[in-house]
Amino acid sequence: MAGDSNSFSIGGSGMENHDETNVLQKHVMFFDRNNDGIIYPSETFQGFREIGCGLLLSSVAAVFINLGLSGKTRPGKPFSIHFPIEVKNIHMAKHGSDSGVYDKEGRFVPSKFEEIFSKHAHTRPNALTSDELKSLLKSNREPKDYGGWLAGFTEWKILYSLCKDKEGLLHKDIVRAVYDGSLFERMAKEKASKKQNFAKMLLYQPWKADEVIYCDNIPCTTCTLFTNRVVKQLGIACTIIVESQNVKKEPKSSAVALEI
Repeated sequence: MAGDSNSFSIGGSGMENHDETNVLQKHVMFFDRNNDGIIYPSETFQGFREIGCGLLLSSVAAVFINLGLSGKTRPGKPFSIHFPIEVKNIHMAKHGSDSGVYDKEGRFVPSKFEEIFSKHAHTRPNALTSDELKSLLKSNREPKDYGGWLAGFTEWKILYSLCKDKEGLLHKDIVRAVYDGSLFERMAKEKASKKQNFAKMLLYQPWKADEVIYCDNIPCTTCTLFTNRVVKQLGIACTIIVESQNVKKEPKSSAVALEI
């Protein structure tokens, strides 16, 4: 699939090779970082960061997802201040006003998935525009189910923001992959690859003494690529020490130190 830096391609149909009885569990297993069957807020936060979400969104998601789902997935158990989510019971936390692609037991319903595109994909048969996504969300609304409205809106908007292509289209293969969770693994791998490639670029970049000045601590004056903001967004711990007429600090010789 052609797209910009926010788009992802998924090979194959994805869903056919999975046990349909456990698809909803597979949807959330990516966030179970230590594979113990329990998802804590810290794991939810880490998972969102891994797929490219910012600090604020990841923090808010961790709070609201675990706060909202913990009790529903732990029937008969006492309240826990750690707000754990039990993966095996994730179907109990299924919200209303959704597409119906998961049934009450968390199984994948192919006909409901196809309806998303047969009813709402008018511009392209296998993709959704922003307006078509709004139409989908509106059609899914159940009367006075405000919590379900908010949950559905948040899930789809995050997916659209992260995975739309440069034409503003959310493709069918992407949506299919998010239902069984395989999309999250792909996004995490692509983000990690980009970070690694950027780090390699820094190692071999022919820096000039008058272009970079202590980027880790002082904003650059002439370098338009390497700024403290960019480094933090990529999650790379970096220290640049370069001789410059604008900074009178030791050491005076040019050097580049990179930690990954």
